[in-house]
Amino acid sequence: MTAAFAIAGMLMLAAAAALVLYRVYRGPTNLDRLIATDILLVIVIAGVGMEAAWHKRATSLPLLMVLGIVSFVGGVAIARFMSHDSDREAP
Repeated sequence: MTAAFAIAGMLMLAAAAALVLYRVYRGPTNLDRLIATDILLVIVIAGVGMEAAWHKRATSLPLLMVLGIVSFVGGVAIARFMSHDSDREAP
């Protein structure tokens, strides 16, 4: 990976993180905030993956696996929470 690609990738991830943090702050509903935090975790995973590729080392792979599992479990928990919440609101 060249330095130009690494810098461009990190700048894109930083811009995406800024937009997601704005959504966390201004999200009109709690669901928007929950989804934004899940997306923020995916951005962190991408950043750690880029760092691992830049330094050409595989020591970050266990961290990537744990973050991926946490992201998946968080997404499933959000979906279950929202499905139970919508069941209660039905007439």
